[in-house]
Amino acid sequence: MTRTGSELLADSLHAYGLESFFYLIGGPMVEATEAAVRIGLRGIDVRDERAGTFAAVALSRLRQEPAVVLACSGPGTTNTVTGVSHAFVDGAPVVVIGGSAARHHQDRGGFQATDQVAIMKPITKWAHQVQTVREIPEAVRRALDVARTGSPGPVYLDLPADVLHDVTDIAVELRPPIGALRPPADDSLVRKAIDLLEAADRPVVIAGSGVIWSRAWDALVDFAEASRIPVYTTPMARGVIPEDHPTMFPGARSTAFRESDCLLVVGTRSTYVINWLLPPVMSATSRLIEINIDPAALSTFRSADVAIQADATMALGQLAAELRRRGWEAGHGAWIERLAAVHESARTKLREAAATPSQPMHPLSLCAALDGWLPRDAVLVVDGHEILGFSRRAIVARLPGHTLGPGPYGTMGVGLPFALGAKVARPDVPVVVLTGDGALGYHLLELDTAVRHGLPVVVVVSNNGGWAGGERTDRPGRALGYTPYERLAEALGCWGSKVTEPSQLVAAFDQALDFTLKECRPAVVNVVVSTAQAGGRSFTESRPGQQQSYDPV
Repeated sequence: MTRTGSELLADSLHAYGLESFFYLIGGPMVEATEAAVRIGLRGIDVRDERAGTFAAVALSRLRQEPAVVLACSGPGTTNTVTGVSHAFVDGAPVVVIGGSAARHHQDRGGFQATDQVAIMKPITKWAHQVQTVREIPEAVRRALDVARTGSPGPVYLDLPADVLHDVTDIAVELRPPIGALRPPADDSLVRKAIDLLEAADRPVVIAGSGVIWSRAWDALVDFAEASRIPVYTTPMARGVIPEDHPTMFPGARSTAFRESDCLLVVGTRSTYVINWLLPPVMSATSRLIEINIDPAALSTFRSADVAIQADATMALGQLAAELRRRGWEAGHGAWIERLAAVHESARTKLREAAATPSQPMHPLSLCAALDGWLPRDAVLVVDGHEILGFSRRAIVARLPGHTLGPGPYGTMGVGLPFALGAKVARPDVPVVVLTGDGALGYHLLELDTAVRHGLPVVVVVSNNGGWAGGERTDRPGRALGYTPYERLAEALGCWGSKVTEPSQLVAAFDQALDFTLKECRPAVVNVVVSTAQAGGRSFTESRPGQQQSYDPV
C-alpha cells in the first residue's frame, strides 16, 4: 500500500508514542494534520503558532517527554521561533516540524520560500531538512531521541512540500528509541563531594531543571532528609522539593547563597539566574560541587572543586548512599536556625503587607489569597513582570513541575499558552494562570482555543492598568487602561468576574473553578490591583550589589 509523505509523517508520530500536537492549519501541512487526527492523535489548533510552541513547552515540562508542533511554511514556521528560542534556553524537548516550499522552488523565489533550517540551527539541538519521503520515519525517530536525551532541548525538522506529497510503499519500521540515559557518578568523585560537605559548616544545595527532566525529585528529597542540608531551587525547578519542607527556607535565599561555605549545584547551568555562581550573590570563598549530565555545563564561570558528569537521579542516590555508609549525623544546627529566623522574618513582612488595607488592593493581597486557596495538586502558571516577583515570594510551590513561568528567557505572554499545554498534560487537576494584564494581551484569543478544545483553565488577571508597576505611571507606553477582561472572556464563551476587594477573592476563585468543572470552559477573574513595584526589597531580605533581572534570584 502506498503512502504519501504526509501520511508517513502521521504514522511515524503515532508509532513513536505521540498522543497530541499543536498546530495552525496551512500548507503544505494540511494533509499531514488531517492524517494525524484520522489515526487518533489529538490535534489542538491554536490562534498563533507562537502560542502553540509555548503550549508544547509546558506539555513537555509536565510530562518530561517531547511535545510536537506542526507548522506551515514561511511565516507559520517563523512564528514558532520565539517559542523555540524559549525552549532552547529553558532546555525543553519541543519538536517543531515545519512544512516548507518545494525544494525546486526554494532558490527561485517560490511562495513562502525561506531557509527555515538556517533560522532554526542556532536555537535548536538539531535542525534538519528531510530530503526524501523514505527518510521520514528515521528523521522523526532521531528528532525525538535528540530532543529528550542528554541535556534536553528543541529540534526542528523541515519537510518540503514535494517530500510531503511524494508517495512510497514503505511502512514505518520501528527502531527502538534511545531510552533515558542515566550515567552514574564516579564513585571517587562522590566520596570527594561528601568529604567537602562533611567539612562544611554552612552547606547549601541548589537544584535546577535537570532534577525535573531526570525525575529526580524523590532522590532529592531523600538526600535532603538524610543530610539535613538546606535546599534551594532555580525558578523553573520550583516544587522539586516542597517549599514547606523542613529543609526549605525560601525567605532566606540571599543569606544562604551569600554566607554558604559549600555549594552543591545539581542539574542547572551557571547563568544569570544564579549570578553565574559568582559574588556578590554567592560567597567568593565557598567550595563548589557541581553535578550535571552535560559536561559543558560544568566549571563554566567558576571552577568546581568537584565536577561530576552524571544523571541527577543516579548522583543524588549515590550521595545519599555514601552519607548512610559513613553514618552521617546531621550537624550545622546553628546554620539551620539562622536561615529559619531570616525566613520567618521575611514571611512575617509578607503577611503584614498582604493584610494591609489599600485601594486598589496590593498585589500581595491577591497572591496571599491565591496561595491559601490553591489546591495542593494544582498547576500554577505565572506570567508577567510585577506579579511574577510578588507571586514567587508569596505563593508556595509544592509539587515538581507544577509551577511554570517565563523562565530564564523571560518570555512575556507565555501564561495562557502554557496553561493550554498544562491542561493537556494534567487534565485531571486544576490549572490556574496568574497573569499581568499586559502579559495576557499577547495571546488573549487562546481563550477561544481553550473553549473549542475543552481546556477549562482558570485565569486570574492582576490588573494594574499597564506595563510594570511603581510610582512612574507616566512613562510613555506604560498605560493600558483597566481593560474589562471579564467582559472579553464572556464574549469568547468563558465565565468572567471582576474583583476590587480582597474579601471577594476566594468566592470568585471558587465560582471560577466550579464553572470550569461543570462547563469544561475557561473562567477569568479580573482583579484590580495597585501599581506596587515588585523590584523593591521592602518585603524580603536585602541583597547588596545584586543586579536586577527579569526573573530575580
